[in-house]
Amino acid sequence: AGSPTLLDLPTDYPRPSIQRFQGASLEFNLSSEITNQLKQLSQQTETSLFMALFSAFAILLSRYSGQRDIVVGSPVANRTQSQVEHLIGFFVNTLVLRLNLKGNPTFEEVLKQARQMVLGAYAHQDIPFEQLVEELQPERNLSQSPLFQVMFILQNPPIANLELSGLRVELLKQESVVAKFDLSLFIFETAQDLTAVFEYNTDLFEQATIERIAGHLQTLISGLVANPKLPIHELPLLTEVELHQRQLWNETAADYPYDKTIEDLFEEQAEQTPDHVAVVFEERKLTYKELNDKANQVAHYLRDQYLIKPDDLVGVMLDRSEEMIVALLGILKSGGAYVPIDPEYPEERIKLILEDSGCKALITQSELKTRLLSIVPSTDVPSYGAGNHELIIINIETALTSHSPIVNLQSSIVNPHHLAYVIYTSGSTGKPKGVMVTHRNIVSFHLNLKKTFFLKSSDTILGLTTICFDISMLELICSLLSGMKVVITPDNISSVPEELVKVVTDNRVSVLQITPSRLKLVIESVGIESLLSVRVLLIGGEELPQHLFEQLKPLISTDIYNVYGPTETTVWSCSKRLNDGILTIGTPLLNEEIYILSEESVLLPTGVKGEICIGGTCVSRGYWQDPVMTTEKFVPHPFRKGERLYKTGDLGRWLPGGDIEFLGRKDDQVKVRGYRIECGEVEQTLLKHPDIKEAVVVAVPIKEEMKELAAYLVCGEEITASELRDHVSRFLPEYMIPSWFIPLEQVPLTPNGKIDRKALPAPDGMEVSTGIEYVAPRDELERQLAAVWEDVLGREGIGIQDNFFEIGGHSLKATQVVSRFHKLSDKELRLREIFQYPTIA
Repeated sequence: AGSPTLLDLPTDYPRPSIQRFQGASLEFNLSSEITNQLKQLSQQTETSLFMALFSAFAILLSRYSGQRDIVVGSPVANRTQSQVEHLIGFFVNTLVLRLNLKGNPTFEEVLKQARQMVLGAYAHQDIPFEQLVEELQPERNLSQSPLFQVMFILQNPPIANLELSGLRVELLKQESVVAKFDLSLFIFETAQDLTAVFEYNTDLFEQATIERIAGHLQTLISGLVANPKLPIHELPLLTEVELHQRQLWNETAADYPYDKTIEDLFEEQAEQTPDHVAVVFEERKLTYKELNDKANQVAHYLRDQYLIKPDDLVGVMLDRSEEMIVALLGILKSGGAYVPIDPEYPEERIKLILEDSGCKALITQSELKTRLLSIVPSTDVPSYGAGNHELIIINIETALTSHSPIVNLQSSIVNPHHLAYVIYTSGSTGKPKGVMVTHRNIVSFHLNLKKTFFLKSSDTILGLTTICFDISMLELICSLLSGMKVVITPDNISSVPEELVKVVTDNRVSVLQITPSRLKLVIESVGIESLLSVRVLLIGGEELPQHLFEQLKPLISTDIYNVYGPTETTVWSCSKRLNDGILTIGTPLLNEEIYILSEESVLLPTGVKGEICIGGTCVSRGYWQDPVMTTEKFVPHPFRKGERLYKTGDLGRWLPGGDIEFLGRKDDQVKVRGYRIECGEVEQTLLKHPDIKEAVVVAVPIKEEMKELAAYLVCGEEITASELRDHVSRFLPEYMIPSWFIPLEQVPLTPNGKIDRKALPAPDGMEVSTGIEYVAPRDELERQLAAVWEDVLGREGIGIQDNFFEIGGHSLKATQVVSRFHKLSDKELRLREIFQYPTIA
């Protein structure tokens, strides 16, 4: 009861919609020493060699799939009566063996469970497997076998030597070219050791993957016989070669000015290039000296008038202009940390951020001050008493027209471990959470601009991103530490592709950082050729779709990087130069580390999906005034004493070459009808259709708390549901095909240019047309079928030409149709026939 529908092993290729049973095999040996240790362990625990080997295999499958409920098939001779022992014939039956590995038990505990489970299965081995399937009625799918997809077989009957006069007889190995299941493990017991053979489905796995699995099984067995009292997730899995490989992939240490702050580096740059243009906004420009002087004015004003000191938070709520950068640098120079607030935020969100952060002051402008006064209590003079104090609102104009000095502050009280900014991001609880980033985090990250992305002081970068999004730190601050020119875009053009491209062209922008969603708008509206003048294109903030990646090929002279990293680990954590034609998120940046870990914080093998966890100098201090969430997400580094890892909640896996493949969010992973589905995979498949411009897939609730997939689409041409289903069916199994295809004029975006999934409309009554006219049932049989369809699908007016799968049907509902129809009619209806002939006609 309640067993998983599919053992979700990581595969090299998508599961085909129909099994082809094409296979290959790989043979390897378990040494005589390991074999003897296994037998001794079996005797000590009163189990059999079969039980020990099966348990080890089940643990391996659990570690690979991330599932704790493991179901495996195994054949049994089924000759329990002496009368049939000497009969020739096929008596073999299949048993379904199930282990519960929840709670991280020891191997000895798993063996006890396996003993009870296997003996129980043997006691009922006479029940035919076919009868079990008929009784349980599992959801049938042509892409997989029912109940289990992995088989385990131990062949240990004594093989007598065959002696024939005048003949020499030997046992020949036969290479398997058929795979009856996704994966089968055959183990043959000889007089000396154990010979193992993996038979695998070549539609799913490459030989190199199976070789790794074989190595992991041998490592696992060696570990469990050495210490059977160890919890199963602490047993070794990776080989020595792989462990060394992980170290090499994370050898990113590089020297950086760890004793300096952002203000130190900026002042050094201003001294080196005082007359170079630092900031451009519309027709106004500031040189490095002018920018430094104005920032110093603000810094002196904050420190002298309001006693701003390290780790004091100062809000910034300004329209986009050169004064915005002046304010940010002024706060940093004063010793404070800035809290960015978008003027377009709703009043409730502004109020929440100000109250949660407890900002000592807020820098704004005359046009916005009136609005602020209606949101929060404020004063023009400081109040330093205990408890809540009134907010000090400071006009940037006042600070810049004051008589404050323009020289650098002589008595620097800031060190690299003090806060640089606190940026509020959306929280899973619905309440924004403030991420605390230090000077050390930024100074270390800044090293990558020159050494990873090869940016130069002669480059011009576009300041496109809102300061409430952490990648603005690269555009507005880190670029200045490298001597670059920053061109700030006005508020009103960031979402207008034509205007955006004009700014890029007019200002000879050579470095552009952009989200995939915004890049897509530019390509569709203006064409990819409009970005030919850009020298370095940095694409990040969300996953880069394959189809968009393909459209970048005309930029042959542009260095294109796919970048990845959460706010909690300072802008970005890894990157991939895409000019080699392979789409991944690449490798860790300098001074950063990436680990792919299981739920138990154990290193996962190459190819196995797990949580992306990030370490190194980029890891921020945590969440502002939220020690519980900080403790939950920023965990002790399992491999470096005294350091921390940030658990991103993102899923990924190492590829054999050392790159990381991004696989979506843990919380975006959905479960539909017992299947775990990554919505991103469905989206990428839909986007392969030439007429689909954008696609967003989510799981939407339906009756009885069930969920179904809904695809929201922006299409260039009108497409019918039939065409969409045919397209998706070419790439995905049936259970991953959306039940709804919903047309949109445009996908809703957040202010940061990311997809706003919460703003998607409900699917009821909005489906793409099937393109089929209603044709009524013509006789009693068709009326019976139509009534059953309407009952199962919850729809009215189903015609005989309507395709079952295009109006909300799937394999589970097809099973219900067969069951209910048999209660109404004596005619035979098979499940396969609904797949072959999906209309009533």
